[in-house]
Amino acid sequence: MISDDENRILLMDAEIIALETKIHNLNANLTQSLQKRNDAAIFELLHDGKAGTRPPWYFGHISQSWRHTALSLEQLWSFIVVGSPPSAKSDALVASIEVQLQRSAHVPLDIYFPDVRSEMDSRVLDLVLPRCNRWRSLCLDRRTRLPECNVVLDWLRPVEGHLDQLVKLEARHYWIAIPDIFSTTPRLREVILTNNRRDESSSFIVIPWRRITHYRGTFSSERQLQTLTIVPRLVECTLGFRGALNLVPPITATLPNLRRLSLDMHTAVQNITAPVLEDLILFSGTRRELSWILPFLPPCSSTLRRLALRQSTICLELIPVLRALPLLAHLVFEYDSGNNAAQIDFFTALSTTNATSDSFICPNLTSFIYRYRFRGRSSEVAFFAMAVSRFRPNSDGYRPLLRLRLYAARYTPLENDIQIKLLQDQGFDAAFLDEREAQLLSDNMFVF
Repeated sequence: MISDDENRILLMDAEIIALETKIHNLNANLTQSLQKRNDAAIFELLHDGKAGTRPPWYFGHISQSWRHTALSLEQLWSFIVVGSPPSAKSDALVASIEVQLQRSAHVPLDIYFPDVRSEMDSRVLDLVLPRCNRWRSLCLDRRTRLPECNVVLDWLRPVEGHLDQLVKLEARHYWIAIPDIFSTTPRLREVILTNNRRDESSSFIVIPWRRITHYRGTFSSERQLQTLTIVPRLVECTLGFRGALNLVPPITATLPNLRRLSLDMHTAVQNITAPVLEDLILFSGTRRELSWILPFLPPCSSTLRRLALRQSTICLELIPVLRALPLLAHLVFEYDSGNNAAQIDFFTALSTTNATSDSFICPNLTSFIYRYRFRGRSSEVAFFAMAVSRFRPNSDGYRPLLRLRLYAARYTPLENDIQIKLLQDQGFDAAFLDEREAQLLSDNMFVF
């Protein structure tokens, strides 16, 4: 019996050793898989951010595992920059694009022309144009801006009828003339026709507007309103206007699916209706310009949840704008001008102290981000008194403020850290945005 027990113990010991070996191997495999996953996640982020204009094999210089990931991740090679280098470097560009096309296998391609010209290197075009059926996005840009030097892109004509995968088009320069090659693209949904809202968009382009869901462009008020009447699927757009402010044609545009709108203040906004709008970003709110937005607000007052006022003036004309949005939950305000007395009056009006039901302003506001500059000590006191009142509203008609963030127009040492510390000591979620966070906010007003 003792001998049998000893044999059983030996067998169990051997089994335990075998199981421990398996566990060790599984843990090693798990660690390796987690490392590969982390590397792949990093590279996926690099791909999403386009990682500048450097070809992706540069990231393989970091380590052996990064090199292995870089060579095996097809999506990382799909962003192709088709530059116009000096003739001495044209061979290197051709070789670079050949490698990227090979390693990207069959994944969709994002093609970027940083400096389009009427004549392009034929060897480069011979590489990228035959793959146009894989283009997911196309960006056509130009470094120079000379009115007498229009660029006509006739070399794009061979792709007509073959852009079956194209979803996004960027033609970010006024002096680019593009042949009619996009009207038959079945999947095109996003169109960007300007780098920013102040650059005028090119008129030399034909777009299948009825399929577009995302749009950014700058035109005259008449051209802009005409465009908006034929984009029923529009979900998000950024509008810039050119021409006289008081010359608005009798054109009305209803956007039944629009969720996010960014625009320059212009009288033409009164001709736009967006009944399900959720996000609104307004630029340059002077006293006069704020009056233009009031007729636009009633149809979307029951749906608008987020408002950003960029480069805005602090004045009492802001009060009816905010009062027209009772369900507003998130407010971003960039101070541009306004004297000390105007600041005091504005912050006092926003305070919940002594508020009555007929004077409520944004009773559902829970998040407030403010790019500040106080014109005097009294306006600073008024602001923080307003903040305390909204964190702990005295009126039952208000929801408590959940978060307050401040940042400066240019990142500077904190000027009001004592006041913020007092709010934090009372248990309120109040803080300054650091330089990185402020930059993120400038790219996306509702990122926080």
